[in-house]
Amino acid sequence: MQLRVKANKKEYFDFSNISNDKHFMVQFNKIANQLIKDNQVNLINYINEFILQQSQTKIRNNQIKQNIQKEKSNQQQGKNYNQSFIEQQIQFSRKQVFILLLMMYSNSIDKDNQNMQQSGFYQINMELIKQSQCKQSQEKLKCIHSYFINFYNRFLKQDVVINNDQQLNSNQRQIQDLEKEIQEEEYKHSQKIQYLNQKIEMIRNQLLNNNNEEDEFVTYIRRTEFRQYNQIFNDQQYLLSYFTKNKGRCEDYQNSVLVNFADKNVGGLSLDPFNIAQEEVLMLTHPEALISMLFMEPMDDNEAILIKNVIRFNDYDGYGQTFRQKDEDYFKLIYNPSTKQNNEFSQQKEDLNKLTQNKKIIKNHILCMDAISYKNWQLQFDQVYINRELTKSYIAFSLALDYTNNENISTGKWGCGIFNGDVQLKFLIQLLAFSKALQDIKQKNEQNKIQDYKNKTERMIIFSAFNDNQFDDLIQFYENALMKKDQKYCKTIIQEIENLKLQIKQQNNYGPNR
Repeated sequence: MQLRVKANKKEYFDFSNISNDKHFMVQFNKIANQLIKDNQVNLINYINEFILQQSQTKIRNNQIKQNIQKEKSNQQQGKNYNQSFIEQQIQFSRKQVFILLLMMYSNSIDKDNQNMQQSGFYQINMELIKQSQCKQSQEKLKCIHSYFINFYNRFLKQDVVINNDQQLNSNQRQIQDLEKEIQEEEYKHSQKIQYLNQKIEMIRNQLLNNNNEEDEFVTYIRRTEFRQYNQIFNDQQYLLSYFTKNKGRCEDYQNSVLVNFADKNVGGLSLDPFNIAQEEVLMLTHPEALISMLFMEPMDDNEAILIKNVIRFNDYDGYGQTFRQKDEDYFKLIYNPSTKQNNEFSQQKEDLNKLTQNKKIIKNHILCMDAISYKNWQLQFDQVYINRELTKSYIAFSLALDYTNNENISTGKWGCGIFNGDVQLKFLIQLLAFSKALQDIKQKNEQNKIQDYKNKTERMIIFSAFNDNQFDDLIQFYENALMKKDQKYCKTIIQEIENLKLQIKQQNNYGPNR
């Protein structure tokens, strides 16, 4: 049954618990309620149209698969059909994301299918973590409260609450209409599709040119790939991409594409009272990603999701039960000492001038790709599961490379926590898939004579060890071995995977602690 969202008709929502500053909360409550009142209906309708679009796309999948199967004969007849995937995307200004998170926090969004609300994966409101007294819930709330306070202080405090979102909504409606026209035309006129895409990009650029950070777009993109493993990985002669290692956390690489070790339900247990694993960490440190839980359906094996242009509002220590929220320094007022003044008045004036806010903002992209969970650890070495993971990571890396320019991919032990994945196998799979995705985008851009293709192809994948010395040593071993002149082709990685499979079969004792 298709999930739809609807608005709660409550007239006033109380946000007084997010700060102890009563004066601040009076102003915040006033502005928050006005923003919800002015935007709730339009935002709900916009989301439901996107949900409907995803549902309609699934109906069309069989037709696209049939077109791909006919690709050879079409090319022989002079037809050029290169569509191997489809995408749906939805965009919001930062201010609209803020409003949606206010609505999630205040329990002002409901889903028609009430039976789904009992599962943590389908939570779209924050009542469970607001009502819970456990430490994990309190730390999750600190992250969300920090986002509200910092967004308000940085973007909204000086605003007059006169809604200027009508033009944004109009532009987004225009984009949506053009995207629907693309769907209708995609099988008929490739040149018109290109024209419509250019027109969409022009509208988006016009919106971005106002230089207001609150009106920057956050984009949520879902890609569905229709090629099978053997259609994607049909060549073993392509070059390996460059890669490197990081001893710390993957999110420590700023302004990059952060791989989210996601559940197929994007957001996972972010709004559950207890659990905080890698996906929840990324969602809580980048709260603008949380609204994807409102409209992104669970991912199939041939799908990945990119959340583009989110700000990191929080930092943290620990993991799981030891997770602790830390405010980002760039949202704080910082004091710069200087020479002493001769009198008390001038000293007070100077002190006031020294309190400044750092303008640095860290923006990342979050790439959601779900690994398989293995109760039987040995199963992951069967070729069918290796093919699935290669295909999944290829789709994700291709999506990220297509929609970003010079950011590197920052990843790590994908699916190697509670999903029981083998660290060495998952490292090899990601390196192979990224190398293939990078080669494909290079070829596509060269064929299309895209001028900045070098910016898109001179990138690398960074593997973070999360302070795991054994994984760090493993990356270093392969970095030394694979960069030799005679071992730069991906057939070397394929052979490494085959050797690893053989080793597992020959072992007498199976288990994750090899």
